Amino acid sequence: MSVSAAFAVVVAIWSTTPMAIKWSSDGAGPFGGLFFRMAVASLVGWLIVKLTRRQFAWHSAAWRYYMIANVGFVGGIISVYFASGFVATGVMSLVFGLSPVVSSFVARIVLREAPLTGWQWGGFAMAFIGLTFVFYQQLEIRPHAWIGLILLIISVNCFSVSSVYLKRYPLEADLLSKTVACAICALPIIALIWLIASLLSMVGWHESSGIEPIGADPHIALPLALFDYKTMGAIAYLGIFGSLLGFACYFYVLQHMSATRVALATLLAPVFALGLGAWLENESLTIQSMIGAVLVLGGLASFHMATVAVDGNRR
Repeated sequence: MSVSAAFAVVVAIWSTTPMAIKWSSDGAGPFGGLFFRMAVASLVGWLIVKLTRRQFAWHSAAWRYYMIANVGFVGGIISVYFASGFVATGVMSLVFGLSPVVSSFVARIVLREAPLTGWQWGGFAMAFIGLTFVFYQQLEIRPHAWIGLILLIISVNCFSVSSVYLKRYPLEADLLSKTVACAICALPIIALIWLIASLLSMVGWHESSGIEPIGADPHIALPLALFDYKTMGAIAYLGIFGSLLGFACYFYVLQHMSATRVALATLLAPVFALGLGAWLENESLTIQSMIGAVLVLGGLASFHMATVAVDGNRR
């Protein structure tokens, strides 16, 4: 596969992932959609690893790597799946575009990287103002959108913290094997959380407390055969393309393209995701949300260009 084709695949997968998450969660519930996604990724990935005679790493450093990765795999993705029921899919992609910015803040603390420059702070401020526009518009349309927005912020922080610590504690192993091992380790964690949340729902603890548990999943007893084709297709897409092909193409692009060009994916994906949401799910695209999106993308672009300039000066 050419580098350009791999980059196009990354943008396409990142653009369609929020929609696929929504479709899988609508039919299988948040936990069901996530569990079956990881199950598909683990099974298909394990078969590929075995057929290509790759090796899994299970030593102590590898386990540390997998646990750090699952802060993002489990904590981050679970939050996204629940957020899909409260906010538009385009907004999900837009908020995740802030991941490089949040990672910069975390890296400043964990990796002792240089403090942000004035231009970087300016780009962050512009993106924050844009998100304010988008959030306000979402609250006007969906009164409970604030729940989804909080979940998305939690998710972005989980992914950012995980990615920075993975940089601090890298693992020298085959890329595909690492990705599949992370998915395999995530499965029992997701299953345990799903079981606990469903048991709490079944005993009705929320009826006495007046609080609806966010983990309540009425689909726990439904067999896969009862899911519609849309749900099953979304789960298969996320498991094979979103969890395996997407990661493989992303790391392949990182090896053959400059960081400047790779970062364009975080700017292009939200644009396509907003369009897909409006087209396939009839999600509202008001003037206010479009202004907010432009400010967010403009802020991200400014932040990235400032980062590239700083890196260039250090060299």
